Amino acid sequence: MGQAKGSASTVLFDWESSFKTQKASASRYPKSIGFANFDVNKSVPLNQSSIIRGNRNPAAPYEGNTSVEGTITVALDYKGIGLFLKALVGEPSSSSSSGADIKAGSPEIDIVDGVATLTVVQTAWTVGDIIETTTYATGTLYIYSITSTTVCTVRDAVGKDNIADIACETVDSIKTPTFTHTFKIDATADLDSFVCELANADIDIPLYRLYQGLKANSCSINFNASGDELLATINVMGSNMTQSDDVLTGAGTVAIVCGVATFSVSQVDALVGDFVVTADGSHYFLVAGSDTSWDMGTVRAVKDEDLNVSSNTPTALIRNGRYDGGATDTPYVLPTNRFEMKDASMKFGGSTSSVFNAFTLELGNAIDPDSYTIGGGGIRRYLPEGIAGVGGNFDALFEDVTITDVADAGSETSLQVDIEFSATRKITFDFAEVRVQESSASVSGPQGLRLNLDWQGYYSDHADASAVKVTLINDSPLYTV
Repeated sequence: MGQAKGSASTVLFDWESSFKTQKASASRYPKSIGFANFDVNKSVPLNQSSIIRGNRNPAAPYEGNTSVEGTITVALDYKGIGLFLKALVGEPSSSSSSGADIKAGSPEIDIVDGVATLTVVQTAWTVGDIIETTTYATGTLYIYSITSTTVCTVRDAVGKDNIADIACETVDSIKTPTFTHTFKIDATADLDSFVCELANADIDIPLYRLYQGLKANSCSINFNASGDELLATINVMGSNMTQSDDVLTGAGTVAIVCGVATFSVSQVDALVGDFVVTADGSHYFLVAGSDTSWDMGTVRAVKDEDLNVSSNTPTALIRNGRYDGGATDTPYVLPTNRFEMKDASMKFGGSTSSVFNAFTLELGNAIDPDSYTIGGGGIRRYLPEGIAGVGGNFDALFEDVTITDVADAGSETSLQVDIEFSATRKITFDFAEVRVQESSASVSGPQGLRLNLDWQGYYSDHADASAVKVTLINDSPLYTV
């Protein structure tokens, strides 16, 4: 299959139940996230030995502690950014409302294997809308994708595909929900840890790397008038990384009849949960069995008795591959509906300001990376947070002394960045208590003068009780799982 490509790489995201502890299989809910850059690495340094042996040749090096850290760059978008805001700031406070009924006519609905078919054409519905029926009350049946004006796929409130079949039920309403998520620094709570799986499945033997015990240490977002793509770069630290192994014995052939696979070569190292990759690029999970005979499925832990595959060549038998997302094993693919700079506005001291040319936001958690212990195997035992940091830098046209007077006096002020695509799709960053570093506008040529100033946010006595408050309005209740 040739060289692995970045364009074919995928990343899954899921929360841990506690630091370094993955959720039970049935509780997992991996989200497939879009990303611009995934540069997280596991490193185990080779340290030079100081041993003297009577000659100038060096003794063998020894291994240091395991370090997992790096950056993940994602779009500042309507949905996915909420995952990282939760990781950076903490659990949001969320509320919801729904709009008017937009259904056309008086349709009935059938649902079979998560696919809904309506008897009346719907032209106003959109992905994320709620369908309400007798079986599915408010907020339990969401449109995940739309196939036609009468057919869509549906999932539950948080995007899981565990919808039970129904037949000929009346559709009571179709509504567009609006969720308001407010993220503020929790004064005492630990930040949630998470896992990320990086998959390179476009090579002969697919490679899956699972990064565990990840925490968000810092984030940088640059807003500017140049219209650049809005991206958030998150620095993460973690405990460990494991990667998949190929445990295929021999080559031979494999054929599947009614969900039962027969290997021509006994797979003595195979275990339940491994999956076989065949020469045509397909993969099938081992559900039960041993040696040459195995029950198989297209998803983990579920035998598919309708699965029939003519004799094929197995190219790999992968272990520790594909993060186990429970019985369905189908991650929720987060849409990348990004915010754009043309929809941004800023406030300084509570008043709208149009002089800002660039604004950099830096959020930090001052995580302690050195919690290694004797007997811990060179793996971090904890990643405790320190005092949060909120600040950055801005570039503004020098039109008057509004900003410089505040900076020179050392007065408290406030900053706000608001990006509003619509009333139901927006994000607002509020910094209620801010100090701006004193500085002056230099003259470096005949061009227009600008102010380039650092700023810091803090909490003293404002009602928000947080140095930063981020309000994200969208159609997703996703951040609870």
